[in-house]
Amino acid sequence: MKKKKETYRQRWLKEHPEIHIHLPKDVYNKLLELENILGKNKNDIVKDLINGVVINFDEYRKKIEKEVGDKKFDEGYNSALKKFVESPDHFYNYIRRKYHMKKLRIKKAELRHDSDDWIYIQLDEKASKALEIWKRLAPLHKEFGLYIAVGWTRNDLPKNKLADELVEIMRLSGTGPYWKEPTSAVEIVREAREE
Repeated sequence: MKKKKETYRQRWLKEHPEIHIHLPKDVYNKLLELENILGKNKNDIVKDLINGVVINFDEYRKKIEKEVGDKKFDEGYNSALKKFVESPDHFYNYIRRKYHMKKLRIKKAELRHDSDDWIYIQLDEKASKALEIWKRLAPLHKEFGLYIAVGWTRNDLPKNKLADELVEIMRLSGTGPYWKEPTSAVEIVREAREE
């Protein structure tokens, strides 16, 4: 026996599943008011509302995710800052445990406020060792939103290696260079070529 060919209506119903909703009486009455104002059937009004929300859902989702992400980022930043201010030793031990670091020879650690709040840690180490430690701390910027800079007492690296290491740290932390004074990139390149 031949299978009956699907009608247009049957195909349309497959592609447009039906839903039923129950509304509170006051919402239903407002819908009837809208029906009179807009000159549209109440079912079409509800369908348009649902379609509008569903079609724009990705846009709403991105906006909500950004707001939630910003809030979480701020909470992490404030939490890290509070931990450092209340007890620098606990903050230091937390970082040391998290990144499996041996005891660091810290000369000084302080909270600074230039363009933003950030933590400066002066290590009693050579630049090569301090930069290795800094590379391990760099992801904290992404985690807490709090930038941690590391200094050293002795430089044992040539300028080009030092520059490469600093660029790598910026990449890992998701930051860029910062100058207090306006700086010309042309002047920086010119000075580097003269050396």
